[in-house]
Amino acid sequence: MSQRVVFLDTEFSADGKRLLDVGAIDSEGRILHEKDPAALLKFLKGADVAAGHNIVEFDAPMLAEKGAAIALALADTLFLSSLLFPKKPYHRLIKNDKIDGSELNNPVADAQKSRTVFDESLDAYARLDPELRRIYRDLLSDKRPFEGFFLVADPTEKKREASPFSRIRRFLGIEHEKEKLEKSDSADVPDLSTAERIRRFFHGLICEHAPVEDLVREYPVELAYALALISTDDRSSVTPAWVSCRMPAVEEVMSTLRSRPCKEGCSYCREKLDPKANLKRFFGFEGFRLYGGEPLQERAVRAAVAGESLLAIFPTGGGKSLTFQLPALMAGQTARGLTVVISPLQSLMKDQVDHLVAAGISEAVTINGQLDPVERAKAYELIVDGTASLLYIAPETLRSKTMRRALLTRHIERFVIDEAHCFSAWGQDFRVDYLFIADFIAALSKEKGGIPIPVSCFTATAKRKVIQDICDYFKEKLDLKLTIYATSAARTNLHYRVIETADEKEKYARLRELLESHDCPAIVYTSTVRDTYVLAKRLTEDGLFALAYNGKMNSPERARNQNDFISGAARIIVATNAFGMGVDKKDVGLVVHYSISASLENYVQEAGRGARDPDLEADCYVLFCEDDLEMHFQIINNSRLSLKEIKDIWRGVKELSRGRGAFTSSALEIARAAGLNDAALSDNQEIETKIRSALAALEDAGYIKREMNAPRVYATSIQVRTLMEGKDIIERSKDFPTDEMRTHAVRILGSLISASRTSQATQGEAETRVDYLSDRLGIPKSAVVSAISAMRMAGVLKDDNDMKAVVSGSSRKAQRVLAETLALEAYLIAAVNELKARAEAEGVEWAEDDDGTDEADWADWTEETQESQENQNQTKGQKQQKQQKQQGPRKRPLTLSLKELNMCAQEAGCTASVKAIRTIFHYWRIAGLLNGLANAGEQCVQIVPARRFEKLAASHEARKALCSWILQWLCDHAASPAAEGDEKKPAPGRASREAGSETDFSLVGLMKRYKSEQLLAGGTTLSDVRDALLFLSKTGVITLEGGFMVIYNAMTIKRLNLDNRSQYRKEDYRKLDAYYKQKIQQVHIIGRYVALLLRDYGEALQFVRDYFEMDYRIFVKRYFEDDDAILSQPVGKKLKERIYGGLSAVQRAIIDDKESQFIAVAAGPGSGKTRVLVHKIASLLLLEGVKREQLLVLTFSRAAATVFKQRLIELIGTAAHYAPIKTFHSFAFDLMGRLGNLDESAGAVAQATKMIAENMVEPSRISKSVVVIDEAQDMNAEDYALVKALIERNPDMRVIAVGDDDQNVYEFRGSDPANFRGFAQHHATRCYEMPENYRSAAPIVALANRFAADIRERMKHEPLRAANDIAGRIAVIDYRSKLLAQPIVEAIAREMKEAKEAQQAQEKTEADGSAEKKGSRKGARKNARTYAVLTHTNVEAQEVHAALIQAGIRASLVEGSREFALYNLLEVRAFLKAIDKRRGDSPVLKHEDITEACTETCRHYGKTRATRLVENLTALFLSISPTETVYYSDLVEFIRETRFEDLQRDAAAPVTVCTIHKAKGTEFDSVHVWLTPERMDDEARRRIFVAITRAREALTIHEAAPFTLFTSLLQGTKDKDLAGTQILSDDKAWERPEKIVLELTLRDVNLGFYKGKKALICSVRTGSDMMGPDKHGIFRVVVNDRTAGSRRTLFVAQLSRAGRKHLERLNAIGYGVHSVTAGAIVAWLDKDTGNEEAVLIPRLTLVRTNTNTGGAS
Repeated sequence: MSQRVVFLDTEFSADGKRLLDVGAIDSEGRILHEKDPAALLKFLKGADVAAGHNIVEFDAPMLAEKGAAIALALADTLFLSSLLFPKKPYHRLIKNDKIDGSELNNPVADAQKSRTVFDESLDAYARLDPELRRIYRDLLSDKRPFEGFFLVADPTEKKREASPFSRIRRFLGIEHEKEKLEKSDSADVPDLSTAERIRRFFHGLICEHAPVEDLVREYPVELAYALALISTDDRSSVTPAWVSCRMPAVEEVMSTLRSRPCKEGCSYCREKLDPKANLKRFFGFEGFRLYGGEPLQERAVRAAVAGESLLAIFPTGGGKSLTFQLPALMAGQTARGLTVVISPLQSLMKDQVDHLVAAGISEAVTINGQLDPVERAKAYELIVDGTASLLYIAPETLRSKTMRRALLTRHIERFVIDEAHCFSAWGQDFRVDYLFIADFIAALSKEKGGIPIPVSCFTATAKRKVIQDICDYFKEKLDLKLTIYATSAARTNLHYRVIETADEKEKYARLRELLESHDCPAIVYTSTVRDTYVLAKRLTEDGLFALAYNGKMNSPERARNQNDFISGAARIIVATNAFGMGVDKKDVGLVVHYSISASLENYVQEAGRGARDPDLEADCYVLFCEDDLEMHFQIINNSRLSLKEIKDIWRGVKELSRGRGAFTSSALEIARAAGLNDAALSDNQEIETKIRSALAALEDAGYIKREMNAPRVYATSIQVRTLMEGKDIIERSKDFPTDEMRTHAVRILGSLISASRTSQATQGEAETRVDYLSDRLGIPKSAVVSAISAMRMAGVLKDDNDMKAVVSGSSRKAQRVLAETLALEAYLIAAVNELKARAEAEGVEWAEDDDGTDEADWADWTEETQESQENQNQTKGQKQQKQQKQQGPRKRPLTLSLKELNMCAQEAGCTASVKAIRTIFHYWRIAGLLNGLANAGEQCVQIVPARRFEKLAASHEARKALCSWILQWLCDHAASPAAEGDEKKPAPGRASREAGSETDFSLVGLMKRYKSEQLLAGGTTLSDVRDALLFLSKTGVITLEGGFMVIYNAMTIKRLNLDNRSQYRKEDYRKLDAYYKQKIQQVHIIGRYVALLLRDYGEALQFVRDYFEMDYRIFVKRYFEDDDAILSQPVGKKLKERIYGGLSAVQRAIIDDKESQFIAVAAGPGSGKTRVLVHKIASLLLLEGVKREQLLVLTFSRAAATVFKQRLIELIGTAAHYAPIKTFHSFAFDLMGRLGNLDESAGAVAQATKMIAENMVEPSRISKSVVVIDEAQDMNAEDYALVKALIERNPDMRVIAVGDDDQNVYEFRGSDPANFRGFAQHHATRCYEMPENYRSAAPIVALANRFAADIRERMKHEPLRAANDIAGRIAVIDYRSKLLAQPIVEAIAREMKEAKEAQQAQEKTEADGSAEKKGSRKGARKNARTYAVLTHTNVEAQEVHAALIQAGIRASLVEGSREFALYNLLEVRAFLKAIDKRRGDSPVLKHEDITEACTETCRHYGKTRATRLVENLTALFLSISPTETVYYSDLVEFIRETRFEDLQRDAAAPVTVCTIHKAKGTEFDSVHVWLTPERMDDEARRRIFVAITRAREALTIHEAAPFTLFTSLLQGTKDKDLAGTQILSDDKAWERPEKIVLELTLRDVNLGFYKGKKALICSVRTGSDMMGPDKHGIFRVVVNDRTAGSRRTLFVAQLSRAGRKHLERLNAIGYGVHSVTAGAIVAWLDKDTGNEEAVLIPRLTLVRTNTNTGGAS
């Protein structure tokens, strides 16, 4: 070169303030290396041009700031390289926008590389067609990055700049005609403008009517880059990313020239942009579909090609996918554009990509969770390198910075939202990132210079409002107006039916009948994940092979099942709606909805999977049960994001931001900061959904802005096989400075190893996410990160890319398939090379630099090449120009017949099929071995081999060896994970393995093993291993599964509202609330559709049409006018009737009260307190939208909690199973993090309250929206303090307290009705009274009113009112004797005899047909009458029970705990041990585990009182537990909290005997009360009030002299209801019972006696006979000694001093020991030694020995 060019490079400090170094080299080879800018200026003297890489935008301006401005023409090699090397693989020294291999702190070396790029650019420029050189020069020679280059490349141009004012004129846009002519001297036609030159040179490659003049004037540089790309003959070459970012108008210029059809219809547009021609070319179809006779599909395609935004509503199976795929493929060909398809489901993405591949179209890729790491990396590569024209992603992927960077490298043609109705259906609370789509497009458009990106939306099911919502969304967010293309044409090849079923058994039977009668592919839809597995398993067991499919299934299994169904390997698939959209299997002949869909939209989508081929027909059945609708209401309520939850999450956001405007946190960290309940955090997927939904609501209300995700990967592989191996390394390593860090590291490693061995870890602590590791292991996140970093340094963790592989079938089969596939590939390589050689012999040239075919030629060779009429009319000059442009032989693709190839391959001995050949071609395309692959008619393809293809034959053998070795290695190592500490490795060379065995490996490790084992494999690279794995995967030999990653998934959140006092408000929630109401309405609407389908087929179809086409308000008015209110109810009609049915006005008012924050209900006895509480809880859960984790129901006994749970289950079914009903003590233990225990309950509530006050309780445990308190009158000061603490922590929390201060009988425990009264008076409480008594007869109610009148400070103002017409009776008997057991028993015996005679008479009357005589009492009950004897003391109860038994009357004695807990009973401990044996380490149990453990325990210990307790315990627990599984800890807590009396009631015994305290909450037909003299204070009055109000029909009060309380009360009464009361006296001297049973307690035995005798005591069976006590109080048993052949006496128990005194008192009144049995064996903790001992407690039967001791004393 004659000009002197100086190439320079500079190094500046990171802040740009200091010049660190300067390097330069000139064209004559002189070098400068200085730090002084003055030296550079001196070096530049005499130079013509200064050149460098990015000199224009970096070096020159930075030097100017340092006073060293460069006053020379510049040449920027960054700009030059992209212009002159526009085709893959671009310039060898340029990677992205940097010089490859740049050396840090060596500017001279970089300057030298710039010189190399400059020289090679000159050579490339010189090789260009002169006309193209002229175009570039005209466009760029006066542009600063190119000015110096053209001075060197075209030195004659410098002479034309003679005038010193020419640059000024050019800068101002002023140019003389003379100068224009001078510039055109080198052209063939000197008077052509630049625009005309472009049109002539690029004729046939751009639209003839494109506004080229405007582009020359406004975007000359961008136009030059676009023309450079157009001039390439490689379709996958794209505009460099840096060009797109700095000059985004390049993309718009490209679209203007190539992608927008002109109105005039030039030859280019007719050939390249005609939808019909391209439809034939890409898909082989002759024409578009018609909908109702209208060409809507073609119109929508033409609109997309024209760059319009649109919304298309076509029926399922109506060709929606093709409508966006065709414009995308066309844009990929013409503008190198990428169309991004937002798709809701992974199955849908996979299905569409697979269909395109099967059609020979390899330009589509997907990125989703089903991809293995190799496929994912390849997909990103295909996006960035321009191969992909269609990209399928989920909306959540838009938050990925990696995806954003990838899209910035491409020209984005448009965004397509498939299944666009999901905007409305999911966008609020399930897939909230749908609402991020427009924000993402706007941000992407802004980064690309503000050029609008069009949008296409497609759906089959969208009603008017949804359509309007979608249109409004894009208009508001992107200012895009969507043109609507909609058809009302319905599918006529689907036939709908409904079969009503009564229960699950009938439903399954009908399903099986349908599947057996339809011999075709079938889809069974169900609403829950669990049902997919259960039904698939059950059908398979019944001979109907079925697979499950759901969204929570791990990705590889989900993909396998989908493939098996699509391919026909499985006829039946049982799926949730995750399989409900877009999945295209044409021959599905049966669609069964085992559970009805949640909306009409979903149903139409799901039913639309049937008969996708319009020539086929399908039957669509709904197996309908009313409970299906209730299940959907439950799902809506459970998934509903409540106002309180969003408030809590906003509070958590404020806490995490800590005054910062923006922060990053994971979903779990936000959930924890928000204090979400553990129940809400039990499902990882639900956590993510809940938090993202709440953040979307906060963003919508203007509180925050959620930005891009900020994930961080800490490691991708584990380098140890076992935990023991890793532990050894950790303990030896110096990278762990403390023992605590070592301990943390070992625990973390255990979790990582566990997670790496399971596709979806569901148990224990298996986890790989840093935040979840921290949460589950209880280790601070910072400590987790530190431990992971240390493990990386120690070599335990690395970045070697761990993943899993599953060999398809047995190893022998897989190896055979691989050998056959490799042989077929070898044949195809030879065949293609032979055809290629023939083509070259015929004069067809293949490019030397990895090129494909010219765009024009590609279309020319799609069919037989013929010149068009337009070409025949070309001028001579035009033909000459085209020939000059082509310069030599034409380049063309190879057209191959797949059928011929298949036949020839088979004749050559290959195992071949058309599908297998397509698969290999597809692999070649994505592996970069082909530059083009397209269909060319039926069973024909066109391929364009890349430069690499010539080397494929040579590299095939190397890949064959590598693939074979990998497969063998995978087969050899496909064993179960090694047991902990097992170092034995599987032996290599095994011939066969079980199909489907997983193998863990790492990419790096695999490469290292191969290179170490194969002598000739030294040159194998990681890329080779990836390609081999990709080949094995794509050809179906193996399945690759997700990689292992230690990751932290953080979200970036920017606070817009910085006021920490701000609260999320009810008005902010209004939009979300309306959304949930809409979902509820959709369930009612689908229910109405089913009802219509049962009644009138035509009316049901019209209902569907009206739903989608009518204004929604008009639709509702037409079909729901009579019961419009039902649409707003989140329950079905029948369940609502159950909740409200039979309630009184005041009960209904309580249920309907949804506004009062505090409610106090003063409920009299028999007023339906339990009923109203149960119905209110049902209303809270189902009607008021209270989440179960936000509800807390507090009771005072496990028995009450159990009754509530049982009643709730009866009322609302399975929705009640997880309702949190707890005792005060169990809730307190929860807060303290301990298992509940009655023995340790004292002080537990106070301790928990203190912990709340001191912020020692996790917020999640006390975050409640509603607290319900049963028996509120029994609250003591500690209980009430706990309630107040909860109110203080939850200011908006509602509290509903129900009780009766007249029934407070636990004052001896500290309960005080003043607390209940205080709640009613001090919290602006809404008070209700329930005076109606539905239990007792009017006389009993009247007596209760009269008696209660003397109780002071009562809450109720109204007297009790009998709400039934039972004819009751009252008797009061005064006794001279104080021994009342015998007379009470005789009174009961007489009453039972009279009742029996009356029952027999009634039965006889009914048998005689006499209807007049209805019995002696109105409303007499036909079922067995119940009796109760209520006493003050346990001793009295024992005496009555003994007398009843002696009289032959079956009775149940309800006793206390005898000072030991049920949990400590030997048989209960054995029961738990039997459960442990079954559950292993699992925290969950199945019902069958519990029942089997119970059976085993009872079989071992026999039928005893203790084993009956175990049986009752089992039955009671299972009655309130979920139907499938329960947590072991819940069972233990249930046992610890259950009292003996809760299990002792004998349902078959007509008489119950207990103290008054234990009678609370019970009722009986006839009640006998034993009253003894006591001081009559309010406490005593309340106790007696409880006793008399237990009676339904008959009340008998037995008063021992001189106590005549009721005799005095009733004397002289004028109450008409008490007029029939009998007042009797009994002067008889009654004796004590003949026999009594003495139940001893722990206080009655000498505990020291049992120390060290655990085995001996446990050898005794409960109920076995004993002897004693002797004078020392010792009891003994006699056993057979089989070894000695004799009998042995064992000393097994001893009375304590208290026990002996107790027995002496009984002896003193005439009782002696008659017999002794082993009453109970219990565990006792010896606090002195810390040992647990076994204690045998005897049960004594005593008889009266002295008849004179039973007088009236």
